[in-house]
Amino acid sequence: AFAVAFHGILRAGATATTINALFTAKDIAKQLTDSKAKLLITVTALLAQAKEGAAAAGLSDEDVVVLDGAGRDGAGAGAGHP
Repeated sequence: AFAVAFHGILRAGATATTINALFTAKDIAKQLTDSKAKLLITVTALLAQAKEGAAAAGLSDEDVVVLDGAGRDGAGAGAGHP
């Protein structure tokens, strides 16, 4: 699923940046801010720090997409994206 999302981003003419799975929410926020990200794609296992970092960077829950589809029951609006 990552490869499809990554290539879809590039095909759409957007820029993709990857985040180290060991990053803290503070590290994630810095990278999102520096890259001027508009969306964060993550997996359930990293959702907590992803959402915290995204919020610190000014992104809403709707801007956080859960790639593996788990956590659709209250993990945030972004969890509902396919």
